[in-house]
Amino acid sequence: MKQIRMEKKLTRAEEYKRTQQKIIQTANRLFMKKGYNAVSTRKIAKECGLTQPALYHHFHDKESIYLAVIHQITADIKQEFSRLNDHNLRESPRVILTKMLLILIEKHPTNVMMMIEDIFTEFDQKNQYILYELWQQTYLMPFKELFAEWAKHGLIREQLDIDAAARFCLSSIVPLTSKHSVSAQEPSLSNKLNTTIDFLLHGLLK
Repeated sequence: MKQIRMEKKLTRAEEYKRTQQKIIQTANRLFMKKGYNAVSTRKIAKECGLTQPALYHHFHDKESIYLAVIHQITADIKQEFSRLNDHNLRESPRVILTKMLLILIEKHPTNVMMMIEDIFTEFDQKNQYILYELWQQTYLMPFKELFAEWAKHGLIREQLDIDAAARFCLSSIVPLTSKHSVSAQEPSLSNKLNTTIDFLLHGLLK
């Protein structure tokens, strides 16, 4: 005799949360692929199978959706980085830097600089501040703290500008945070990342 599986009916609060999460995930995919300006709330609603009024029941405008997307991305990245903290000096600089940069590439699969441009061209001053603070805390500070720790242990050059080094490190992976297709003739992501890290750690001169 066949057993009929009865699915538990969601409460109104659970259904609301599920729909809100679907909006965030859909908007994440669209924003990260096309950038903020190219994505409309109409497009997000359509992709979610919602009407615009239903979408606005969860988020009052496109900026609030983008803020929710970035909050989720940065929360994921912070969680991943926190798992590496205890290993910063037990692993080689190359290993820990590779792990940190891979987290950014995997968790924020888009051009990071496009995100920064969106922040300063599309948002009001209040939201610019919120997003820039999130960017600094999530992306910049972990690398500044890592390089400062290396400096304390004599692993990097004296008088190195830690802030500039962290910003340069982030900018160096911009070409690797794109989902554009790669031709068969181009090196794999792993090879590209290894080359980038080699330049970051050793530069050009002997």
